[in-house]
Amino acid sequence: MDTIRLGLDGKTITCHLLNKKDETGINHVIKELRVDPSQKDHLIEKQRSNVIDYNNYAKITMIYPTHKTEEMVTMTQITFLITHNKLAVITSQDSEIITNSFNELKNTKVKNSTQALAKVINSIREESIHLFDGFEEYLNKKNKEINKGNLDQKENHKMRDLYGVFYSMILTLKGNTEVIAEVLENKIKFVKPAEFGEQQDDRSRYLLDLVQVLTELIKNNLDSYDSRITARLNKQIYTLTILGAVLIVPTILSGYFGMNVNLPGIEFWEIVAVSAVLSLIAYLIMRKMK
Repeated sequence: MDTIRLGLDGKTITCHLLNKKDETGINHVIKELRVDPSQKDHLIEKQRSNVIDYNNYAKITMIYPTHKTEEMVTMTQITFLITHNKLAVITSQDSEIITNSFNELKNTKVKNSTQALAKVINSIREESIHLFDGFEEYLNKKNKEINKGNLDQKENHKMRDLYGVFYSMILTLKGNTEVIAEVLENKIKFVKPAEFGEQQDDRSRYLLDLVQVLTELIKNNLDSYDSRITARLNKQIYTLTILGAVLIVPTILSGYFGMNVNLPGIEFWEIVAVSAVLSLIAYLIMRKMK
């Protein structure tokens, strides 16, 4: 557990950052903020974005994208416990983004826990926005590859997984904007809306809009892939149809003349010639119908 103590105008603001797996840290926070021990599991369990105002503290839970590889983004659940002079940040997993955002408080002057909360949330969100730098370029590059006919099934599976992650992210970020709106509506006694900052709502919606745009690009890539696969399949079916139409003529003739019947005056090569001519006619007709 990391702890920062900030002082201004004779006031001390205590801020903690800890992982939900830190049993000792969780117990310390519960005792310091006078949290009901029966609520311990509710502090660390997986949940949607929400706000709950208790008698001794308020609990604000939000989920932000905090980790990115070239082809995937993962989210971290962050639970904020706040009183008038204390702030605890509990994360579902370790994150460099969250750690850096928390440590920025060391170089910041804040008058109360609301300002500390606002600065941490704002820093995490801005880093989350930067997390998507280059993602649009990556998706456009993949789209060009698909349009060139480079249809890699494994890459398509990765893109579908990515679409599922981004679609889920949209729902999660909508929950974050609802939480921000609730805080700004002065519904939490331990948070002062005027010091929380109106820009919180604008930036939350900006992140949501950004993820929605990227999700649409992913969907366009999947649609392009499906269109290419459908076009390829139609071409293969067309080729098989022509082949079947061409072969049906010699099949009928060979079946007929292969019967045990007496057909004087007709040579084998004449039958082959007739089959070839009729097959060519069938082929030309099919080509013309394309």
